[in-house]
Amino acid sequence: MLSRLITALLLATVPLAIQASGPYSPPRIDPHRDDTYNEGKNLFWNSAAGQKASCASCHTGKESLNRPRLAKIKYNLENRISECAANPDRANFKVDDKQVEALVHYLAKRYRL
Repeated sequence: MLSRLITALLLATVPLAIQASGPYSPPRIDPHRDDTYNEGKNLFWNSAAGQKASCASCHTGKESLNRPRLAKIKYNLENRISECAANPDRANFKVDDKQVEALVHYLAKRYRL
């Protein structure tokens, strides 16, 4: 008797819960939503125009980037990127302000700074 009562109460509450939740609509994903992020990712992983080196060629091995390391320099990240890219021992290429902004945006989102 008790089990029938519990079953009846459960069945009575299920339609209410379904009606209260509203219609389901899946989240919309727009792959072009964050072009700055995609540009920064492309700059980091792929070599710059005419260059053999990329950011990833240095910063994925022994000097790999990580969140604690980037958190220490996050307020000076723009200058560090410009200096690193122009260093003859590293990638040795010029980055403009838009590219630096894209790299900072990519690193900040990637490492949750």
